[in-house]
Amino acid sequence: MRLSVPDIPDLPAPVGIAGTIAMEFKEGWLTSWWRRTRGYKAFARRFGDLISAETTDFMEGLKTGHAIDVTARLQSVLKDLMEQNRDILYEIGDSRGDKEGLETLCLGADEARKTKELDALLDTFEVLATDPQDVRHAAQ
Repeated sequence: MRLSVPDIPDLPAPVGIAGTIAMEFKEGWLTSWWRRTRGYKAFARRFGDLISAETTDFMEGLKTGHAIDVTARLQSVLKDLMEQNRDILYEIGDSRGDKEGLETLCLGADEARKTKELDALLDTFEVLATDPQDVRHAAQ
């Protein structure tokens, strides 16, 4: 008995991002505006306000429509995962600190053995990294 990995659902593309921003500048408007503004900061702030006003609709659509749809689909996958693995999850909850039992339950016996061997190797490497002269201690 092993935990299953859920399939990621097909998520809708955020098509609102692909929209264009249409900003109309009257002839000569940009030139006169540029003359009236003083410096980069004034230009950037005003231009930022114009862009913000133009993008409000599709940003709101992403926040309310798209994000809600994606969240609902992912929550459905999580709910199905929890239902399919309910017994395993109860066993995990009942294990109360039995690390080896949990590894065997979640990974399978072979993978749990490999993990234990890798942990032992890492412990040896840590001893060697802190005191390379103490090879006898690492071998024990």
